[in-house]
Amino acid sequence: MRVSRTKLVTDLAASDIVETVPSALLVLDRNLYITSANRAFYQTFRTSRSETEGCLIYDLGNRQWDIPALRTLLESVIPLRASVEGFEVEHDLPIIGQRTMLVNARKIFRPGDHDGFILLAIEDVSEERAARKESKRYSHLVQSIVDTIRDPLVVLEDDMTIVTASKAFLTMFGITQAETHGRRVAELGQHQWDVPALRNLMEKVLPENKPFENFEIEEDFPGLGRRVFNLNARKISQPGNHAHRMLLVFEDITDRKQRERDAVSLTNEVSHQIKNNLQLIVGLIAYEAT
Repeated sequence: MRVSRTKLVTDLAASDIVETVPSALLVLDRNLYITSANRAFYQTFRTSRSETEGCLIYDLGNRQWDIPALRTLLESVIPLRASVEGFEVEHDLPIIGQRTMLVNARKIFRPGDHDGFILLAIEDVSEERAARKESKRYSHLVQSIVDTIRDPLVVLEDDMTIVTASKAFLTMFGITQAETHGRRVAELGQHQWDVPALRNLMEKVLPENKPFENFEIEEDFPGLGRRVFNLNARKISQPGNHAHRMLLVFEDITDRKQRERDAVSLTNEVSHQIKNNLQLIVGLIAYEAT
């Protein structure tokens, strides 16, 4: 009687623990018949205790659980291993639709029981996978837009590391996408971008998350020579996401700046010549007047 009472208490404690686990749980006997399931399983997969317990797992829900990947796990993987973690199963379940599930499985034995049971913990990661696909699609879209822009540009995280760079940026500065991702602009190449004006921009201006235009820098860049850039920055946010990034555009105005300087130089030279000519004329007039 004492043994029976101890077993009852143990079974009740185990049952309480199983019910508090947020993941869907199934217990299968050695013939893959369902002996029990927790509340999370019934809620997630919209089934009941009467429809579940005593049912061969493949017959569950009009055989919607007769999934090739699940058969592989239960019939080929589990017999050879004591436990399995992160086994991914993707299937279209008629009642709840397309689902991606991560299954953890473990063999459990009671004292004196050589057959044992199989405990399956099933985590529905469909929304996470869908969000990941959407994020990847969004990233591809952003990259496509970035690559169509003529001027070199980079997309930065909050910590000023590079998320992605446009083809124009990569081409101009002779680097690859792999060399830019996760690095700061000042770290690119042989730290050729570690220039005072740009360092001030990255450390003081950009972190304020305020848009700015025509931030001019002029430096000697190895491989490029003396260049003048106008930098423009805007904060960008992904819809439905509180995180934001910074879009930084490099407009090369070296030629335009040189033309402006040439024009100023020419104007000054002409002005100087005119001034000299006027002084000469004034001198001649004064000489004629005497």
